[in-house]
Amino acid sequence: MEENKVENVINIIKDMDMKDRLRLGICLTTSDWANILYNKN
Repeated sequence: MEENKVENVINIIKDMDMKDRLRLGICLTTSDWANILYNKN
């Protein structure tokens, strides 16, 4: 079940055009939630 969710997200990202992928990447790197994953200090 969990693997299926991950595959769905990956497929959604693959279907995005480059502009939307870049927008997603910027949102992830600037969000407070992503700060837990990426140490931006």
